[in-house]
Amino acid sequence: MKIFITLVLLIIFKFCFSQERFKLNGSVKNLQTEKVFIKYQSIDSFVVDSSKIKNGKFAFNGYINGPTYATLWFWNNAQKLPAGNTKSLSLNIFLEEGDIEIKQDSNSTKVYGSEAHHFVESFIEKMKPLNKNYDSLYKEYRVFVGKNDSAAMKQNEKERKVVEKKSKEAYREEYLSNPRSPIAVYLLNIYTYAGWETDAVDFDTLFAKLPWAARTTSSGKELEKKLNTFLVTKIGTIAPEFIQNDTAGIPISLSSFRGKFLLIDFWASWCAPCRKENPNYVLAYNKFRSKGFDIIAVSLDTDKNAWIKAINADKLLWTQVSDLNFYQNTIAKQYGITAIPRNILLDPLGIIIAKDLRGADLDVVLSNSILFRFISS
Repeated sequence: MKIFITLVLLIIFKFCFSQERFKLNGSVKNLQTEKVFIKYQSIDSFVVDSSKIKNGKFAFNGYINGPTYATLWFWNNAQKLPAGNTKSLSLNIFLEEGDIEIKQDSNSTKVYGSEAHHFVESFIEKMKPLNKNYDSLYKEYRVFVGKNDSAAMKQNEKERKVVEKKSKEAYREEYLSNPRSPIAVYLLNIYTYAGWETDAVDFDTLFAKLPWAARTTSSGKELEKKLNTFLVTKIGTIAPEFIQNDTAGIPISLSSFRGKFLLIDFWASWCAPCRKENPNYVLAYNKFRSKGFDIIAVSLDTDKNAWIKAINADKLLWTQVSDLNFYQNTIAKQYGITAIPRNILLDPLGIIIAKDLRGADLDVVLSNSILFRFISS
């Protein structure tokens, strides 16, 4: 019996804590570069490593836990920051156990020894028409912005949303076609990207199709954390309590707003799309605040002066809180916020009734809510 228990424990340990060693050898040609950096998720932390390029060759080795997404930057001494310099050449690859080879020149990248990388390359090829369509629309949008053509901008935004929806569905279909694929976690992670509206129940159903071995990898565990956050903030659940200081340093709790329809708005002074949405919130706030509606804004700023300056410039009269900790803001992490603008609408009991309202959506939801009309009458 003891032997059986020992074997079971060894198997569990192997699946949950296994380390897979990779060796990455690369060569460069026709590139003015002296060093290459790599960033990837190791067993329990992110690793940033570097290798000098000698005679056109470089090498890395390390430990991972399943197929792992990695980014490489090629750098020379004329560049100050390898990860931040837009002129430095970068590429994304998938690391896997065993030997991987990269051949890089000024025009192309070839990767050998990574099955996951080839899966991604094949999928990217399928996505080219949609990506090209989106890029073309975005170029048009910038022209419309320059001309201040609001009607054309609005139409362009609608067309881009259609393309975004098709792109999202492409990730879902690719995932469902083979949940055992070495890039299944990657596909599901992109499908549930914060900037896309994601149904928590759908996410849970899709995650259940992921093999247990994939769930126990480092990236699989991160995906599960993401799922748990989605389930905590899904429509129909009570929003998790939080307390954070306002601009005067006074602690403000979410529960202090009970009895009101409340919008939790995640934003920052440096976020252009957020600032663009603020006039819509101002209109809704002025229209409905006397009828039982309020807003609490959670800022992902790091500079208090910039935060307060934006509040005053945009005439935001509602409660503002922040710990000035960027995306490490405790409320943002609690609510799984990885991109802004994001917002969540609560009813008087603190139950989530809507998410990610844009433009006139907030006005429409409040105007058509039977409960809100009843309370405010």
